Amino acid sequence: MVFRLIGLIGLILLPGLASAAGVSVHTALGNWLSDNGIGTASYQTKDGSGGPPEDWPRWLLRPGDAETLNHHFLRRGIFPESVSLDWAEEPGTVRVFGVTGQRPGLRLLVDRGGEWPVLLRTSSGVRWRFTDFRERGGRVSALPGRIVRTGPEGERTVFTVR
Repeated sequence: MVFRLIGLIGLILLPGLASAAGVSVHTALGNWLSDNGIGTASYQTKDGSGGPPEDWPRWLLRPGDAETLNHHFLRRGIFPESVSLDWAEEPGTVRVFGVTGQRPGLRLLVDRGGEWPVLLRTSSGVRWRFTDFRERGGRVSALPGRIVRTGPEGERTVFTVR
């Protein structure tokens, strides 16, 4: 009886677990791509002292099309398919693209339900966290109200939408 119960639970959970694998980044970010990422929105530092830095991830924030997004992964020797599901404190379940765990390298977390980027860690160790998503006129996906850049040494810069 116990084995039947465990088998039944496994069959219920299997479709959800299987859906994590094989989803490409351009599919997971479908609505984000249709809005060209942040689109025409611009960001400035929270105190208004400056604009985006040199390492601003334009390939993700204004991807242009699915091919550009996929090529960014492929040029780094990473398949643009999700490698797993994970749990992040604020958004909940996220899809993981790139390297898993604490290994160095490109890692992108995409909100499983909302179809927008949640966290990007570059191969140089810079972390980009996207938060405070808001609906904005005419967009299919929400727009991040804040983008927080954390450098390899822990220095933080907060960017807000203008």
